[in-house]
Amino acid sequence: MARCFRSTTQNNPFLTNPILTCFTRGAYSFCCRETRLVLGQTQLIAEEAPKDTKNTAHKRSARTCHTIQYTQRITTMKTLRVTVLISLLALLLITASSASSQGTGPQQPDAPAAAVAAAISYQGRLVHPTTGAPLSGIYDLEFTFWSLSGGGSQIGATIARNAQLITNGLYSTQLEVDPANVNGQELWLRIRVRTTGGTWETLTPRVQVLPTAYALSLRPGALIQGPPTAWTDGWVLGVNMTGTYPLASAVRGSTATGSAIRGNSTGGYGLYGYSENGNGLVSTSISKTAGIFSSSEGYGIRVSTNGSDHWDHAGYFTANWGYGIYVTSTHNIALRAMGGTDLTDVSQPVGRVGVAGLSATSFGVVGSSRDTAGVRGYSHDSSGVIGSTDRTDNNYGLYTNDNLYSLNYHLMGAVMQVVQNGGTETLEAGDVVVFSGLAAPLEKNGPPVIRIAKATASNSTAVAGVVYSRFNLQAITDQHQSDGSNSAIGLEVTPAGSVPSGEYLLMVIQGPTQVKASALAGAGIQPGDLLSTAQQAGHAGQAATVSIDGIITTLPGTVLGKALEPLSADQKLIYVFVTLQ
Repeated sequence: MARCFRSTTQNNPFLTNPILTCFTRGAYSFCCRETRLVLGQTQLIAEEAPKDTKNTAHKRSARTCHTIQYTQRITTMKTLRVTVLISLLALLLITASSASSQGTGPQQPDAPAAAVAAAISYQGRLVHPTTGAPLSGIYDLEFTFWSLSGGGSQIGATIARNAQLITNGLYSTQLEVDPANVNGQELWLRIRVRTTGGTWETLTPRVQVLPTAYALSLRPGALIQGPPTAWTDGWVLGVNMTGTYPLASAVRGSTATGSAIRGNSTGGYGLYGYSENGNGLVSTSISKTAGIFSSSEGYGIRVSTNGSDHWDHAGYFTANWGYGIYVTSTHNIALRAMGGTDLTDVSQPVGRVGVAGLSATSFGVVGSSRDTAGVRGYSHDSSGVIGSTDRTDNNYGLYTNDNLYSLNYHLMGAVMQVVQNGGTETLEAGDVVVFSGLAAPLEKNGPPVIRIAKATASNSTAVAGVVYSRFNLQAITDQHQSDGSNSAIGLEVTPAGSVPSGEYLLMVIQGPTQVKASALAGAGIQPGDLLSTAQQAGHAGQAATVSIDGIITTLPGTVLGKALEPLSADQKLIYVFVTLQ
């Protein structure tokens, strides 16, 4: 039991005694002194006034002395005026996935309508240093965070709480913090207190800022693992970070059926992987797709490399049984590759394209294989492979320095042969030429180069074909080297001009081409007429005929081809379909 005292409110000596608890009833004040503890709490019970008290009103007031309870947590310090009990209710920026309790399934981690305040909820209790009684009144408080329990550096700004109301020793406030400072480093809270206008007193020791128990798994370097019990699909882990973090394993996630890691961004990278020496991003799957990338407007996946001193791979894909990479597109390019540093004069293909390779200075697409086809083209309803060039001379839609094999092919132009001017005279386009010998091969183990010269006699059995143009051999051989030099890019394959002796040229051996026709030997040339070499050097004329057993025919081996149009008096060139006979 507690013994109660009473006196008038105007003259109560116990009202200033901090070890008593007092309350007022009308004109009288009652103070109770604690005498017993129950389960860590103090019960203050007022006993009845002495029986000889004559004033019955005093007796009723004494009987109604209230029970007062308060938390018995008092720490007494020798050199300290007040003691603080700290309760850290929450730490900003360290949150668990408690959102699962809001629904029966996982929710998409969309941004909240309003961000939570960057502050820590904080409660404290001020008591008398010697008696332990709670204090009440107006006090100035100052809070600062430090790197060590003693000394060290202050972290963040000073937080002032002036004119803080303290009732029965208790107060509550919020401490604004910079999220950048709550990054896993140790933090110690220092508190100073003073009466209004008084002298600051520093409370010791500093109080270490500790996270809640489960928040320890979110400190830098921690590993979040274990099967989730609430989610069997959907997003298991959401990470939102800014800045640069050159750590080891930044994020690693796994899930039963849904997305282990999901990156979402409105303006930057949804998922960005970086590594100094290892793999920037690795994705594997036992039975399904290792990585799925999609985009509503931009690239589903974009891969680049910055290797400067050696050949690097922007993307490297392997597969044991299926496709190393499988790409589809609804309306445009399924896979687009760009090479080089200066994409000038490179056009974008239009329509649905399976693979597109673009390069201004090198190969758009390269395919190689040790045992089978380096590149294979197949189409169910259209062309398996289409090759084209924007060069004004049309050289070449398809190039190879090896043999070609085809069961069937269709031509709209002429078939040409690379030959060498072995004569003494300069040649021009449209000249009729004859065989003059052989020259050395252009490539190792290749066939010898045919040498030709301008035709100077009529009906020659050595007739070879018709000059088409000069041929720049360097523009072909250097342009298609596999070492990446490409020193001949931009050189003309068939430059304009005449062909001096010893230079290479293209000679039409089959198909339509323009030929110099001699009016002297070509009077009355009509479409379908057989033509041969004429007496006029480099010209074609009507082929001579002979009668064999009454049958009129041309001399065997002298036919150059057939005229495709008549020869007029002022015409120098006519189209001829070259077909040697």
